[in-house]
Amino acid sequence: MDTNNKPVTNEEIVIKRQWMALIAAFVLFFLAGFISLKMTGVVKYGVIGACIPMLYIGGSSIKNRVSIARLRGQKGYSRDRRAVVLGSIMLIIAITYLVIVFIPLLLQT
Repeated sequence: MDTNNKPVTNEEIVIKRQWMALIAAFVLFFLAGFISLKMTGVVKYGVIGACIPMLYIGGSSIKNRVSIARLRGQKGYSRDRRAVVLGSIMLIIAITYLVIVFIPLLLQT
């Protein structure tokens, strides 16, 4: 087996998993948002469902240095430094939102 083909195969697997996580984020967002809207009238729990896959995409982007996140005008997937920066931004946004949602819940008890 040629060693040059291994990184491409690994990159394809990472990209496929990131796309699956993105689809899961949309499904969880709409499913949890619909349920929480019917039960409590608040959609913030739907966004929590989207944060979990976003954490995976951000961590995977940093670890593997390839990301499905793209900047405007970029045709291919983000790689290397750009993927790490975009993954870090995703992690910061997801963690910040989780903190904003759970801090009031912790203060109530």
